[in-house]
Amino acid sequence: MTRTAAAPAGPDLDRLRAAMTEAGFEALLLTSEAARGHVLGAEHAVVVLTAAGTVAGGSDPAGALRAAGAGTGPAGFEDDLPWEVFGRLSNTGITLRPAADLIFGELIRGADAESAAELAAVGYTAVMDHLHVGMDVREITANVDRSLRRAGGLLGWYPPGAGVGSDLVTMHGHDPRTAQLRATSPLRYTLHPVLDGCQGFATATAVLSKATPALRDAAESCSTAMESLIAAVRPGAPLRDGLAAAEREFGERPGSSRILALRGGSALPLGPSSELLGEPGTVLGVRATVAAPEGGAVELAETVLITGSGPQRLVKTPLRLVELY
Repeated sequence: MTRTAAAPAGPDLDRLRAAMTEAGFEALLLTSEAARGHVLGAEHAVVVLTAAGTVAGGSDPAGALRAAGAGTGPAGFEDDLPWEVFGRLSNTGITLRPAADLIFGELIRGADAESAAELAAVGYTAVMDHLHVGMDVREITANVDRSLRRAGGLLGWYPPGAGVGSDLVTMHGHDPRTAQLRATSPLRYTLHPVLDGCQGFATATAVLSKATPALRDAAESCSTAMESLIAAVRPGAPLRDGLAAAEREFGERPGSSRILALRGGSALPLGPSSELLGEPGTVLGVRATVAAPEGGAVELAETVLITGSGPQRLVKTPLRLVELY
């Protein structure tokens, strides 16, 4: 069990504390891996930040709130707070209010993601330059590792749902028995390096043969959904409009999309009922996936910077299925 510990909040949390004060929160109860990692450390099961400037981490929400010096609230909570925890805290007299947008907003601001995105682009080239049928996924991992080290990258992170690989690149679509690439299965590979505390994020999908009409149809749906999602995340528009735009493009196809905050060593998804608006200077991870009728899936992801004139793609991997034959 992690011991509850309290400490002064660092100056990098001043913006979040100011936002808490403006929103009327005495404390934030952080349970997502990304938020915990950003404020104190993901090794703590729960992290508390107070507007007064104290952070505490531990295994028990009530204990962490007490250690941080929080009173009866209001305390903000995230969407993933278990209902049984919510019930226990409510019985203590602590006032709880939703704070998912405030926390997500902190995690998409203040990151200089261009350099990390450039590393992800280097990783994409390291994968694409050598792909062939029968290639071992461990060879792909080694190629990416060498290329990113030469480019100044040493560390990475694991996005949710990561496949086989390393903290720099992970893959789906290989033969699980031999770890080798197959000719007809779509290979999805995600690049996720870290540089100066900023996370890069991009996913491409390739097939090592001529794609079947069914696979091309799925890929076209995924590509159109991604383009619509990216176009919708613009200044002044609700970020959830991007999810709605992708959903319209999927139609009857089994597709899904995510908008992610890329800080804290993980990826926090935007809630479907979020009221957050796009603002210049915010950085988002965006992802779309469509299941392929013959097995596997087509997945595309990108790191997007919202500027005053609209969304800007930072990694620039192809928003289409790459056919190599």
